[in-house]
Amino acid sequence: MPLASSASALPLVAGILVFPEVDVLDATGPAEVFGAVSAATASAGFRVPLLARGPAPVRTTVGVRLLPECTVHEIEHLDLLVVPGGDGSRRVVADAAHLQAVRTLTQRASRVLSVCTGARILAALGLLDGREVTTHRSALGEIAERAPTAVLRPRDRYTDNGAVLTAAGVTAGIDLALHVVGQTYGRPVAAATARYLEHTWQQAPLSR
Repeated sequence: MPLASSASALPLVAGILVFPEVDVLDATGPAEVFGAVSAATASAGFRVPLLARGPAPVRTTVGVRLLPECTVHEIEHLDLLVVPGGDGSRRVVADAAHLQAVRTLTQRASRVLSVCTGARILAALGLLDGREVTTHRSALGEIAERAPTAVLRPRDRYTDNGAVLTAAGVTAGIDLALHVVGQTYGRPVAAATARYLEHTWQQAPLSR
């Protein structure tokens, strides 16, 4: 059953965390999905602010710069928080102040989604303990060390633990975002959004 009525007049807020050396598609893939819902269907869809520690443009792993809409301290409520990966996720984990800022964001969000190696940030915050988890294949060992009680699902495209969801590498974030759209507004809305994006939705689990 959808979590929100498709007749709702207000879009939900799906914040996308960005930081220096974030993977561009980890961040923009889910942003494109959530942003396309209202264009593809009659649903209210989502507002998709980019959130960063500061207001300056953020350089991604491929050099594209993303402009945050607001800082992590300015946003008061999030229905969803997307935590992408990339080389910069290591720096977030190593920076206590930055990690605490992300912790504050997760506490304001109803649901938290990691994409690819964004899982290392959630692991550092203790959010993956005891939960089913996937991530980019290159980071599985690290996640096992950071969250030893997590149940790794390396063959799953994404996992859903209710409040915490994880996606495998890069493009899997698009499929997880569609999964969330389906839960929120109904599967027909998610399917219509995938068609609008001309994307073949790979649903999880692919195998167990």
